[in-house]
Amino acid sequence: MTNYLQTEIYEEYISALDIEKIRRYVNHTISVKGKIKGVYVDKDNFIIYFYFTENALNGFYAYVLRNSYNKFINPTSYLEINVVVSGIVSLNNKNQPRININKDSQLRSID
Repeated sequence: MTNYLQTEIYEEYISALDIEKIRRYVNHTISVKGKIKGVYVDKDNFIIYFYFTENALNGFYAYVLRNSYNKFINPTSYLEINVVVSGIVSLNNKNQPRININKDSQLRSID
């Protein structure tokens, strides 16, 4: 996949459950498709986490930091919704792939 602007939504998606494939795109912009299975809002640090697996410690996730926190007024409305999230893939300290959402256009619900 070519590295485009972080907010672009691709026509080709990688399954949110295919974490090995997502890991191959570290530092590249991709679009990941899946159902949001959990939402955690850290009100102390102003971070929103969107989890794509029942066990948040094992799978891909997307997160929103303080500077974009207010763009997601009702993050729990995404629970059990199929979405596409686009952005640059990074790994956390446990080698979990993740995408930082800076703009609300990076996360959209799909049919």
